Amino acid sequence: MREDSFTQKIFYRFFFPAVAASVCLGLANLADALCVGMVMGESALAAISLVSPIYMVFNVLDLGIAVGGSVAFAQLMGSGKIKQAVNVFRQMLLLALAVSVVLAILGEVFIEPLLLLLGTDPSQGEVYVMTRAYAVRLLAATPLFFLNMLFYYFLRCDDGERRASVGLVVSNLLDVGLSFVFVLGFHMGINGAVYSTIVGVGVSVLIYLPHFFRKANILSLKLAHPD
Repeated sequence: MREDSFTQKIFYRFFFPAVAASVCLGLANLADALCVGMVMGESALAAISLVSPIYMVFNVLDLGIAVGGSVAFAQLMGSGKIKQAVNVFRQMLLLALAVSVVLAILGEVFIEPLLLLLGTDPSQGEVYVMTRAYAVRLLAATPLFFLNMLFYYFLRCDDGERRASVGLVVSNLLDVGLSFVFVLGFHMGINGAVYSTIVGVGVSVLIYLPHFFRKANILSLKLAHPD
């Protein structure tokens, strides 16, 4: 009975925050397209679609680092190897920063070839201009996206699942809300769409940060020597 009660308690502790985060994530994915489509039409929607492969690359890399690292962290913690577990987090933090900074720099330097690879060129006029504006700003914020995923998954392994879920929900709600404010209210167009996403991700990182400064938690923000 005690084991069943514990399992049920843990299930609900994770279930409701996860569902809320998933719903908000779905709304955030619709917000940019809905707002931009209402104001700027087909060209803006095309620009958002053309930039989507950049998000896919982000997800492949930052989720790979975050999920793989958090699994290794949890396994080591379960074996009582706390120092090794903490070192995994620090190594993944270093890796995430290194990879994201390199991606940001390369993306900005080679923006023109990247846009051609995405399927747009100057001959497309307005679509090209919007795609370029969106991609440049998105690439500049690459480290935020990597830190967001890394912190989210590691917090869930360090008794910070509630803070992790709150950060994800707030991030997506801000993305949705600010999309309407920036695009419909301030008429910022495609820039408003990308800024709303960046602000949402940045706020979630700020929500996660206090976790690393509490003495009761295992994780702390220190860079390790590359291993």
